[in-house]
Amino acid sequence: MVLLAGDSYAVGLEEPLRDQLRARGRTMHWTGASGLRTEQVIERARWVMAQFPDASVLVVSCGANDASVNGANLTDAVLAAREFQETAPLPVLWLSPPSTARYWASPAVGIGETLPVDLPLPDRQHPNAAGYRSWSEQIVRRLEEING
Repeated sequence: MVLLAGDSYAVGLEEPLRDQLRARGRTMHWTGASGLRTEQVIERARWVMAQFPDASVLVVSCGANDASVNGANLTDAVLAAREFQETAPLPVLWLSPPSTARYWASPAVGIGETLPVDLPLPDRQHPNAAGYRSWSEQIVRRLEEING
């Protein structure tokens, strides 16, 4: 079972990722909402992990809303993500927003594995439906490498 928690990227990924996983005989549960900052996403991630303790991996999308406020918020987000990564009872795959992909993926951030978005962004922030399907395929391939 895969868990997905996050911001507007999770909202956009929910249907195509669920379809991709279902086609492979896997299930997914998710929690997300547009506009969430990292600390809020982590609260939801903890909640969904408690609801589904038999999950094998957690996919987390966050960071875009922290970056849009100011640099201090992004630093706080990274600290919260590191702490969460260290205590999470299952593997975590982080999805980084295009605006901060290099930052989140850098070894200096140290939050584990990130899968950046490298897709067309019509509104300069979010992929279109085809982009979310493509991103879902990338995520599923990586999840298969992590969990088989």
